[in-house]
Amino acid sequence: MNFPQTAALMEARHERAGLGGELYPEVHHAPLYSLVIAAGLRALPEAWREALFASPPVPPDGFAADYFLLGLNLALLWLAAWQTFRLGCRLFDERVGWVSMLALLSRRRVAAGGLGRWIAAAHGADLGGIPAAGRD
Repeated sequence: MNFPQTAALMEARHERAGLGGELYPEVHHAPLYSLVIAAGLRALPEAWREALFASPPVPPDGFAADYFLLGLNLALLWLAAWQTFRLGCRLFDERVGWVSMLALLSRRRVAAGGLGRWIAAAHGADLGGIPAAGRD
């Protein structure tokens, strides 16, 4: 897919991507996620892998390959949560690990400006009239 902002940035830097001089590199859809999906599919037995794509979905059932991607994405989310917890524990302490993991898993978006209030509220700090997370 060609993204004009990528082309403009590369022209401003006088760069060209690839050996053939193509202008639009694949920077917006990194290949690592595709490789993870491919590795996950490759790990399945061949009969299961073929069954995922064997037939189109019949309502109200969904497409089996979509459920595979859903499970893979959930596994990656929990892996990211575990890594966030471990990093918080390693750099600070266990409470920071829990707060950072919960912030990652939270349905609420914690903007950069609201992160301090969110963490302070999680630690029980009185913010003097500033709305804390959960009271916004």
